[in-house]
Amino acid sequence: MSLLVREPRLSAKRALIDYIRFYEKISAYRSYFVLATFEEVIMDFGAVIQRVNWRFGTSFAIFEHTEENVERVFQLVEKMDKEDTGKTKVTETTVARPSEYRESIKRVRSKELYQPSVAELLHRAKDVYQRMAEE
Repeated sequence: MSLLVREPRLSAKRALIDYIRFYEKISAYRSYFVLATFEEVIMDFGAVIQRVNWRFGTSFAIFEHTEENVERVFQLVEKMDKEDTGKTKVTETTVARPSEYRESIKRVRSKELYQPSVAELLHRAKDVYQRMAEE
């Protein structure tokens, strides 16, 4: 969904094809990275860092999920978005953080994913996701 929000001209079919291609390709390298869901990253990033430390023998500081720390991260994400887009204001469709505006676009665009014309691709994408999450 984030890809469909970020790229408004992209069709659901193209997004699903790209998603499947990307995750099938990187699945061969699954032991070289830690996979985290979007929800894990935004709700308990400290646990994600703990998994990274455990898997790779690193000792990165564990992120403490406090309002202050989350706000600092969002400020950094917004700064990066402005730099990436060359604008002075955050672009809600490209900024890598949750917002009500992004959620409203997701609600509209999600309908595209449930069209019969992309049903098989959606099934394949969910299958790829499940395989990656189980490894």
